[in-house]
Amino acid sequence: MCITVTNEHPEPTGVGYKVFDKVGRFLGSDCISSLLKRPMRKWLNEKDYRPSYKSSLPYKQGWHIFQSLGSASKWCHASQVIRRVRYRRAIVAGRLEFKPVVVAKEIFILPGEVT
Repeated sequence: MCITVTNEHPEPTGVGYKVFDKVGRFLGSDCISSLLKRPMRKWLNEKDYRPSYKSSLPYKQGWHIFQSLGSASKWCHASQVIRRVRYRRAIVAGRLEFKPVVVAKEIFILPGEVT
């Protein structure tokens, strides 16, 4: 996932929506290390879940978080789910196919299904 950066100094914390692969009753990720489970009610640092290869992104790696449920829904596929997350240590903000996104170092998956 690569965004077009529009803000190199976004608000450091916030709430948004993250698309996950559904792996049985666990959450995986739509792009990084899908086989690792993502626990809820715990701060998750992206470095513990990122792939081992070096990224060629023009910004530091992190969790890609949609700013609206509508944007996340348009990105989500049938085998995926959307969860509301808190984020902190935001790196950049931008657009992914015209959808507003924040890239952050840490997320906290809030309980309860969104989709």
